[in-house]
Amino acid sequence: MSRDEERWLALERDYRRQVRKAYYRREEDFATLVQYNDYLEEVEEIVAGLNRPSCAPLHN
Repeated sequence: MSRDEERWLALERDYRRQVRKAYYRREEDFATLVQYNDYLEEVEEIVAGLNRPSCAPLHN
């Protein structure tokens, strides 16, 4: 694995930890499985947005 790939994976892991701290909810917190899946989709969209190259310089 290249250094760039290692750095990207480390950043993604960090982003996921940060998002999980702010958005930590469990399946039991939702009335339906559809609502829970929508929540998971929203969390993934947040992480994907943070992984865009334009966001990377903010975490140097």
